[in-house]
Parts: sequence; structure tokens; C-alpha cells
Amino acid sequence: MSIRATFAKSVLNVIEALRAGKEVQVQRKGGRWTTLHPSKVLSFYGTTIIGGEEPEYNYRIKPIPKLSKDNVDFLNNIEPILQSIVENEDTAVEFASNANCDRWILQTDPCVVNFHSYGKYRIAQSKVTVNGFEVVAPMTAKLDNGQHYFVADASQLCWFYEYVWTDDEYDAAFITRKIAFVKTEDAIAYAKAMAGIDPAKEQ
Repeated sequence: MSIRATFAKSVLNVIEALRAGKEVQVQRKGGRWTTLHPSKVLSFYGTTIIGGEEPEYNYRIKPIPKLSKDNVDFLNNIEPILQSIVENEDTAVEFASNANCDRWILQTDPCVVNFHSYGKYRIAQSKVTVNGFEVVAPMTAKLDNGQHYFVADASQLCWFYEYVWTDDEYDAAFITRKIAFVKTEDAIAYAKAMAGIDPAKEQ
């Protein structure tokens, strides 16, 4: 590829990056890299050396540090919660600081919602009334692949089935039918309520 074509290709990449709001750097051959300011007059120089074999000025898009897997998981966790808060500012949020998520704490201050990557978050579970009994409402959101959950089933002696989330048609069906729960005790209570049995009593 000729100097002219090489230069034209690099400038096209720069234009695309600037339009995307990315930081672009420019370097005069042998010099240091400096930031190209998109709010100032833009100039693109190829070569001023007659017979040169490469452009005198180089351009590059500043590399953005890649998110760690933990941070990717964290952002995926809180994104739908933030969207829910935008749509309904009264959305209640619960926080679990341990990996097992076996103890959820309600964020009680309605004016403050904090998120930290060392924790897991979820929209606080609401209550529903089934056959006159108040129980925890079924899940409405997807889980992480590999996470265990429980399906209320009044035909079982233990009142539930245990499943592992794989994001398949069965997971979707249990969510749609409103019989899936994160906690065993919630699935049991719901199944008992469906059968007309007081969940608070031993059966």
C-alpha cells in the first residue's frame, strides 16, 4: 500500500474514532504521542518529506483498558436494576456481600443507592397474596448461568423442585408461570399457599 493510501486509511480510522467519542493521539515521527483535541481546529498531515517511505505523522486511537470479568459481571448485574430505577424511582434494591447470596439486605434509604463490585444486587422481592396467604413474589428476572433456583410444586412431598439456570425454555417457562424462586423457603411457602395451606404452619 502506498504512503498516500496508508495515510488515508489511518485518517479514516481516526474520523470513525472521533465520531464515536474516543480519544485519538498523534505523533510526529520520532516524537511523543499527544492527544488530538476534537474541539479545536483539526489538521491531518501525511508526509512533508519528498520521497519518504512512510507518513511523517502517525495517528492512533488510545487503547481503552479492558474490563475484568468481575467488573463485566458487576455491570451486567446492576444495569437492569438501574434501568428499573429510571423507570420507577421507588424501586427497592437489596444487596448481598457474600458469594452465596444467602443474606440479602434491603437498602432502606430511599434517597441513596450505592453499588460496589464486591457485592451482588437485585430488585427487592415484593409480596403477593395467594389464597389469602402473603408470600414472597416469584422471580421476574433472569439469573446467572449455573445459579440454582427452586420451583414451587404442590405435588411434591418437599413442595419444590431444584433447577440450575441455563437460560433455556424451561427457565423461561417457570418465570412466565410465576413459580420460580431464589430461596427454597420461598418456593415452599408459595406451593403451600397454592394448596390452601398456611405457609407459617408445619406440614
